[in-house]
Amino acid sequence: STCGGGATPRELQHFGRSPRRRAGAHRILASRTAMGPLTARVASVAAVLAVCSIESLAYNILENSHLRYGSGSEDSVDPQTGELRQMWYYNEELADDDGGGGGYYYGGGDEGPWFRTTFSTYPYRTSLFANGAKLSRQVPSEISYVSSTQARVVQAFGPLTVTSTYLLVESTRYASHRVCATGVAAAGVGMWEGTNDDYIGRTDGPQERLGTFDADMSFVEGPSGNVLRVFSNDEFLYSYSDFPGTQGLINSCCTWNKIEGRTSSPMRTGTGDNSYGTHYPIGDLAAGECSEIESFLVVRASSEAGLPFIRPGDTAALPGLPSVTTPTTTTTSTKSTLTATATATSATTTTTSA
Repeated sequence: STCGGGATPRELQHFGRSPRRRAGAHRILASRTAMGPLTARVASVAAVLAVCSIESLAYNILENSHLRYGSGSEDSVDPQTGELRQMWYYNEELADDDGGGGGYYYGGGDEGPWFRTTFSTYPYRTSLFANGAKLSRQVPSEISYVSSTQARVVQAFGPLTVTSTYLLVESTRYASHRVCATGVAAAGVGMWEGTNDDYIGRTDGPQERLGTFDADMSFVEGPSGNVLRVFSNDEFLYSYSDFPGTQGLINSCCTWNKIEGRTSSPMRTGTGDNSYGTHYPIGDLAAGECSEIESFLVVRASSEAGLPFIRPGDTAALPGLPSVTTPTTTTTSTKSTLTATATATSATTTTTSA
């Protein structure tokens, strides 16, 4: 990012932790009074933030007060692959830790304690297999930014059409991903999500564990399970779903083919540099049949590690969870469907030819 100028990370953190909040800096300029060097410094910071705010308008960014997809200087959904960009999270417990920059934080140290959840700029990856082979991913036919926290992506994977609805649940650390795969009849359909190279907080060597949730929705470690836990000393990431047969996967670093296509985990635990992901065994699909998957990503600070989790589909606990509308055709015309599901009049839609 080119935003930052001569302002210090602490000053930028004070005036706005995300592009959505930077707009308030314009009001600071309008209320300047003759207060000497301090006022000049405030105005300088505000001017920098105003430029950042203008820059952010060029991108479609999914974010809430805790989570963000992407660097803030790019669309949150890759327009070519349909994959989500790298997830970042805000750790309030490290709000007083400047950290020395070094690329740990969003904006290279310009905005306080925003931390990445994969190495480098790696996205959260997705693959589909059917009939014994990996399906070729096409350019999305639709990417709709319904709001600042929700997007909808429609794209072809071989003969299947996949509709994905991504949501950052407002004011929480929950990211919801709902998927509907439909199309021609296909056997042995499976979907994989995850990353080829782990990273969390300030470490390239987090630990991974597999397990399940008990009746109270507390994590219980085991040799396998539908819950994947990634953690360091300061933060925890959980990936889970109640889709039948869901399996967390851990393998050595650092290529995606060490995760995709696998139905059981090569490693029970991970320490150091690894790949990880989740397998969803969709199974056989009849022509036109939709198989819907709901999964969650949750990132927590260390003090929140013991809190119980929300069950998938618990709309009372997480209001605003979107539904996945089954595509009626595999064409690129989906505007009428978007109108029915949009929750904001300012939705942005990109429609391309696959």
